Amino acid sequence: MQTAWCATHVGARQASGFTRGPVKEAFKRGTFGRTNDGDGKVSEQGESGPRCAAIVGSYLSGKTSLVESMLSLAGDIPKKGNAKDGNMVGDTAAEAKARGMGTEMNLVSCSYLDQPWVLIDCPGSVELSQDAQNAVLVADTVVVVAEPEPDKALAVAPILKLLEHHDIPHMLFINKMDTANSSVQEVIEALQGVSDRPLVLREIPIREGETVTGFVDLASERAWKYEPGKQSKMVEMPDSVKDRETAA
Repeated sequence: MQTAWCATHVGARQASGFTRGPVKEAFKRGTFGRTNDGDGKVSEQGESGPRCAAIVGSYLSGKTSLVESMLSLAGDIPKKGNAKDGNMVGDTAAEAKARGMGTEMNLVSCSYLDQPWVLIDCPGSVELSQDAQNAVLVADTVVVVAEPEPDKALAVAPILKLLEHHDIPHMLFINKMDTANSSVQEVIEALQGVSDRPLVLREIPIREGETVTGFVDLASERAWKYEPGKQSKMVEMPDSVKDRETAA
C-alpha cells in the first residue's frame, strides 16, 4: 500500500489497542478537542481529553489498512495484519469479518509527539455514512482516504463538503498509489473540482518502472526510499522526479 499525501502527515505510536469506556464517555461529554454547539457549528474546546483524528473515506479505500500500517510502522503492534486474514486491529466484529467490510466505528488509542490521541476508523459504506458524519464532528482533524483513480476518488466529495461547511481541519490521503493507472496530479485536479479550498500536495511518489520505491517530501524538498520493515532512507533526489517536484 503506497501512498501520496495532500497536505500534511499524521503519525501514531505507542498504541494501546481499543479504547472503550473512556472514549464512549468522551463522546457523551464532548471532551475531545471540538464540540458541536447545537446549531450545526463546531467549536474549539480546551484540552480536557485526548486529541481525536477520524479516518474516513469510501468503501474499500483502505482506511482500516491505513490505521494498521500506522501502528505497525510505529512499532506498536508486533505484526501487521491484513484484511484477507482477518487479523487486523480493526474490523474484528463478527459481522465485519463475515461481510469483509467495516460495519461500525473502530476506536484505537495511541500517543503522538507525547500527546494522547484517539483514532476513529469509520466504515465507508454509504449505508453507514452517518457514523462518519458523527465522528468528524468531534474530531480535531480528519484524514480523508481517497482511491488513486480520479473517478473513484470523487466518492469522497460529500465528506469534503461536510468538513468545509463545519471548518474542520482535514487532509487527503491518496491510497494504493502502487496500483494506480493515473498520476497524483490527475487525482488532485479531480478532487479540486469538488473542494472549495485549494489542495496542496505534500508528497509525490518515486517510481522505478511500475514500482513505487519511495517519495519526495515537497515541504522539505527531500527524497526518501522505502526500506521494507525499516524506516525510509533519505536519498539523493532522482532526476526522474526533479521536474515534477519543481512543478508541484
